[in-house]
Amino acid sequence: MRVCGRGSRSRVAIFLLALALIAVASFTLPSLRDDAETGPRGALPDAVPAPADKQASQSQTPKPNDSTLDSLSTATSWAYATVRQVEVNRANANQPPVPVKRQPVLQEEEHEELRQPEPELLRKPIIAHKPMQSVSNDGCAFIAPSTADHEMRDFIESMPFDNLDGGVWKQGWDVQYAASEVQTRKLDIYVVPHSHNDPGWIKTFDAYYSQQTKSILDTVVNMLSQNSKRKFIWAEMSYLQRWWDEQTSDRRELTRRLVDNGQLEIVTGGWVMSDEANAYYYAMIDQLIEGHEWLASTLGVTPKSGWSIDPFGQSSAMPYFLRRTGFESMLIQRTHYSVKKYLARNRGLEFMWRQEWDAEGTTDILTHMMPFYSYDIPHTCGPEPAVCCQFDFARLPGQRFSCPWNIPPQVISTGNVKQRAQMLVDQYRKKAQLYKSDVVFVPLGDDFRWQGDQEALAQYENYERLFKELNGDSKYNVRIQWGTLSDYFGALRESLGTAGSAAPPSEFALAAYGQPHQYATPTGIQSMTGDFFTYADRDDHYWSGYFTTRAFYKRADRVLEYTLRSAEIMLSVARAEALTLGVSIAPFLQTMYPAVVTARRNLGLYQHHDGVTGTAKDEVVIDYGARMHSSIGVMQTLMRDLSEFLLATDKHAAAALLASGPRRSLNDAALSNQANDHLVLHLGESAAVHNALPTQEVLKTRPASASWSAGAAEPTRNANARAVVLYNSLGQSRAQTIILTVATSTSSSNGGVRGTHAPICVTDSDGTSVLAQTGPLFDRNGEIVPSTFSLAFEAQIPAVGLATYFVHEVASDDTRCTRAEPATVQLFNALQLGSNPVTQDHGAFKVTQLSSGPSSGIVLENSELRVTIEPADGMIQKAVHKNSGKEVLLNENYLKYSTYRSGAYLFLPNGPAASFVSQQRPSIRTITGPLLHEAHVVVPTGRLTRVARLYLAPSLPHAVERSVIETRIVLDITADNNKETIVRFSTSVRNGPIFFTDLNGFQMIRRKTQSKLPLQGNYYPMPSLAFLEDESIRFSVHSRQALGCASLKEGTFEMMLDRRLSQDDERGLGQGIHDNHENELLFHLTLEDFESPHARGESTGVYFEAPSLLSHLAREELNEPPIVFLAAHLAPKEAARLSWAPYSALSSPLPCDVHLVNLRSLSNRDQVAAGLIVQRRGRDCSLRQPDAVFGLCGGQDLGSITPYSLLAFAQPKDVTQHTLTLMHPIGQVARTSPVVLSPMELYSYVVTF
Repeated sequence: MRVCGRGSRSRVAIFLLALALIAVASFTLPSLRDDAETGPRGALPDAVPAPADKQASQSQTPKPNDSTLDSLSTATSWAYATVRQVEVNRANANQPPVPVKRQPVLQEEEHEELRQPEPELLRKPIIAHKPMQSVSNDGCAFIAPSTADHEMRDFIESMPFDNLDGGVWKQGWDVQYAASEVQTRKLDIYVVPHSHNDPGWIKTFDAYYSQQTKSILDTVVNMLSQNSKRKFIWAEMSYLQRWWDEQTSDRRELTRRLVDNGQLEIVTGGWVMSDEANAYYYAMIDQLIEGHEWLASTLGVTPKSGWSIDPFGQSSAMPYFLRRTGFESMLIQRTHYSVKKYLARNRGLEFMWRQEWDAEGTTDILTHMMPFYSYDIPHTCGPEPAVCCQFDFARLPGQRFSCPWNIPPQVISTGNVKQRAQMLVDQYRKKAQLYKSDVVFVPLGDDFRWQGDQEALAQYENYERLFKELNGDSKYNVRIQWGTLSDYFGALRESLGTAGSAAPPSEFALAAYGQPHQYATPTGIQSMTGDFFTYADRDDHYWSGYFTTRAFYKRADRVLEYTLRSAEIMLSVARAEALTLGVSIAPFLQTMYPAVVTARRNLGLYQHHDGVTGTAKDEVVIDYGARMHSSIGVMQTLMRDLSEFLLATDKHAAAALLASGPRRSLNDAALSNQANDHLVLHLGESAAVHNALPTQEVLKTRPASASWSAGAAEPTRNANARAVVLYNSLGQSRAQTIILTVATSTSSSNGGVRGTHAPICVTDSDGTSVLAQTGPLFDRNGEIVPSTFSLAFEAQIPAVGLATYFVHEVASDDTRCTRAEPATVQLFNALQLGSNPVTQDHGAFKVTQLSSGPSSGIVLENSELRVTIEPADGMIQKAVHKNSGKEVLLNENYLKYSTYRSGAYLFLPNGPAASFVSQQRPSIRTITGPLLHEAHVVVPTGRLTRVARLYLAPSLPHAVERSVIETRIVLDITADNNKETIVRFSTSVRNGPIFFTDLNGFQMIRRKTQSKLPLQGNYYPMPSLAFLEDESIRFSVHSRQALGCASLKEGTFEMMLDRRLSQDDERGLGQGIHDNHENELLFHLTLEDFESPHARGESTGVYFEAPSLLSHLAREELNEPPIVFLAAHLAPKEAARLSWAPYSALSSPLPCDVHLVNLRSLSNRDQVAAGLIVQRRGRDCSLRQPDAVFGLCGGQDLGSITPYSLLAFAQPKDVTQHTLTLMHPIGQVARTSPVVLSPMELYSYVVTF
């Protein structure tokens, strides 16, 4: 990696100056309305005076045969030698500047509430500026003006959000068409039967399957087998797999035939239809892989088109995942009703959805947006639901459904077929007015529809009578048939034709199934960037509450996610190492691999859009929680057992032990002559039940032994030392502080002095002392816990590796290791105001009680940050970024919104939030030592405890944690009623109305607070990261779980922490949210300064932002914490049977900007194989990076990997790049040349050993 020093700042300044000149020289695209008049590039067509019905059509793309794939594999192997380097091309190309799209300037009177007087503390220099090291800015040039025709942000600016009554189409207008069009425009209509089956919502997954879904799938297969013209689409593989396992061989073969001949199409093919607001991208991709892997092994197919009709808002990360999976088209439904109307007016409901950072259009995916309120039958045939409902034949009189408009359907007969056909085709023609082609898409289904032969026959037979009439009389001028999603998109492409040139020579110019292709952009379909949050279905009903609902289980989701990912990687490493050494762990795999599959499926199940959203019935949430809890425990056990295998010096004996069953010790009779003191690893942290927070296992030490062992094989250590094994699943080494709960042989009991414990020291595997700190633990009443204390020590863990540290209890006069230093404790607001301080001796800790804190504030400090705590309430007040000398106000506060309308889905506050911290004088305590500076605040009436922590890491030069302010919040709102709790930071950052949030942890997106929207409409999902910035500073908040967030005024940022609600919000759940549990939320706050004045947005045409390297590393350490195992007491002979030296599975750490997404064991291969998935993180190089990042990343070749030399102990036999879900080969990887990865892109490889 090329390392830049001060010169990089000059280059950045020149780059920004160049951008400014480009912006001046470039022409500005007019607004959408101006485009309609002048017609420049990027304009949507003129609005049709009386647009009408939506159109749809489909045609099937032929699947390549095996010979095509074989020849392709050879033909495309060149892709790895000529990997795309967009940033180099842009730097060298002498091309005219990209036109800059400018938005109207924000009018001050429109956003009076966003303006604040300049804060007195605004980045006032505190200490002299210290130049900071930088890393190479190669790979940052992808941040450039968008090349898309349109950006969603521009539409939002133009949309009035006036919610006018449109008549029969309440959220639209009176759609009409010219009578002459009936004969001049022939419609090609595809009616697509479907059934939306939620894997848990009102009922559990199991209950839904047994009571409804099983019958639906039985019915579908029966109906399709009776008539070859009938079609159906299916989306949820979780249900299909369950049904498939119960079928006979004949029934399975029949189903295969229906799939092969195109009657039954699998759409998306994920384990579930994933939520797109809260789900993290690892889990979204993993559930896609699980579904596709199952499909390939059973039905021998992979899907072609995406189907997302029920997630509550649409993320732009999902089209990227589908495009890289090989899809070329997708359909979405739940977007804001004003967005639907705006796009429909301009026939823009079909577009090429492009990633904002994509300059070449390789991420484009043809997208169809449904135009009306819902995906049910009344809202899909045309704009008049009262008419469309009459063509839902499951609502015939006497059936289980009825029409709310009180006009029931009629059985189609010879007496009414003409009149009913005319009614129906009129809706189709009106719908066709909203789209550019003559192909009309008409979905026919709803939740859990097509259940039983009676319902299915009513739909199929009545529509077939209508089809016969419509196709048989030329006066209607239509062709109508049953279809699938692929049928529609194929017909759409054929109808419009395609335009474009041959794809450029890069690996991502390969289309579905790895075929070289031309840009398949239908003529007249324009490209668009952006996402579709926040969703509103009517009025001011914004679906922003579910971003936080059931916060406890959103936390559990992330715990399962990082536990499963860590286990997957360790399992693949162990399999490969065992194969290389000629050791068999097959018996262990036969037992444990099914548990891995179950964990994948349990995680996948919870990504369902009524799972991680928190919008299911109480009993369903319990079922989800129990599944996740079970899988977390099993995956922890798997890692414990495999850690013992990887640490064993005798792998054959260790493999035999694994085969003998779980929960066995390495130093059992099979490995040791001694059977009385076996080693076994225990979980360092676990939860007893699914609805309780995990607790740390107490590490109990023994008195120091009389003699210490020494020798080359056994580093100097106390024979009674306790081993702590740390597992790091990241592709980079990590240096960080580990915190344990410890009890020594002399720890006080209830009768002793609280805080008493024997001296402790910590050594690494070489016997070298490491810096350590002890501190007291406090109970809920603020009293020191008598028998246990905290132990913090510095640790370094190799990339994808294990490191062992030893905790010793030592005599008071022993000098053979450096003892942990006890922390200093101060209690503020502990005495009456004006009282003199009181210092008490609590054994190892001295505790000073004070009536109040210093008027200047309580200070926490390390080498990079100085944080001031407000002495009155314990809240974070401000922070100094020492390296730049900039001081930033933070002003932390905790508040609650009151409501009488909010529910599981909707956030509908009564008004502004009210603080509950300032209403009392909370207890504040500080704990400071050589490793940690902490400020604890306890707010009893709010049932809130917040710990603000700085890590000092004085002996860890590469510790990223030194650059973060950690806030750990324990919140219990079970006593609340109709309250929604938030934390708000009121900062001195001059961000105006602009802030940024992440999309599924994959990328960032720009948000703008709009005064024309209600408060709840300005809330957005925050799966893991958000930041505010101005030209000088960036303030970022990293989260370990998904939450809702907003920046309602300039400089403010708030996150909703939890919500407890008494009422239902009338979206089908039928209950409030009152099953809250005490929850722990963890955040990392960072302050970063720009190397030169930072300009983005309207002035440059660049709206995309990316995290810095520091931010990426901090988020990964937060979301992928080390797994801690505690070992039993070691006997000297037993310790020699394990290799305690640091273990790394990688030959060298991955570059800092390459994230190891997964190393997934593949079971359906003849050989030992794993799916390697990596992402090159897109990063912002204009932010100065701390020394830790420079030290960790300096000297690396950023953005490149060499898959054949990835592992330290084995070279793979073969590495082949595949599409994202590992289904389709693209080409083989060169053995010696490194693969240069493009920023932001995900890459998948099948690695065979």
